[in-house]
Amino acid sequence: MIFRKFLRTIHYKAVFAGGLLFILILLLVRTDDSSSSHSLLAAPFLGEGKCAVRFAALHERALVALASFPGSGNMWIRHLIEKASGIYTGNCRPDKELFKEGFVGEIEHWRKGKTIAAKTHGYEEGHIAEFNSAVLLVRNPYKALIAERSRKHAGLHSYPAESSFSGPEWEKHVAWNAIYWERIMSNWLQSSIPILVIYYEDIRQDPIVELEKMTDFLNVTLSDRLDCVKKDPEGRYHRPGDEDLGYDPFTPEMHADIDQRIGRVNAVLQSKGMKPVYTA
Repeated sequence: MIFRKFLRTIHYKAVFAGGLLFILILLLVRTDDSSSSHSLLAAPFLGEGKCAVRFAALHERALVALASFPGSGNMWIRHLIEKASGIYTGNCRPDKELFKEGFVGEIEHWRKGKTIAAKTHGYEEGHIAEFNSAVLLVRNPYKALIAERSRKHAGLHSYPAESSFSGPEWEKHVAWNAIYWERIMSNWLQSSIPILVIYYEDIRQDPIVELEKMTDFLNVTLSDRLDCVKKDPEGRYHRPGDEDLGYDPFTPEMHADIDQRIGRVNAVLQSKGMKPVYTA
């Protein structure tokens, strides 16, 4: 009896000590400017060895935007960039659900320079000016509109009902987000900061070639971690075929509006020597 009580006492003390240690680590991770925490922040948090992913040291990285319209595959691209670079991506609007999904970079403020790029769907001139450069992810807006509707109605890992793509709410979704898509594309393309344009459809076709462009732009070497990418090219965030409904949910009026917006964005792209938006 005495021996069992002794063992229980040791167990409770160990649990209590472990809890205090976990809280201490969290406090160190959240420390903004303490140089003593840099070694902790630079250590791997996910994975081991060559394929581990870490935070950079404070202000180590330039402020690079990963800009896109919602539904353009930014979560998949973040996964690929983290695999290719070994450094977490961040978010201009941290999301606890994305943190739960494995995007550890959500816990750090993007302005600290500890992440390799920061996701954003913003397009205001003042917001764009906060960055040193940007990767602009471009996707066929028809496909992106469907993908974003799917995400809102079914989450990250499911598919929505057919009724999600008809009726007043669908019409409102298309009308508002067609404007939103054009503003994101036009404002980033016409900004004064260096921009790398990456087409989602090209990544689907050959992710390694497009990753080479992105890693060169981000000043990291893909060859050092190419095996890490090849081991897990899809991640848990890429939902192939989410835009293939088997029918066209867009009315003639929707097509006319979206096509005009595509035409204006294409004019900007082509004025900069870039190819037009994919529409097939």
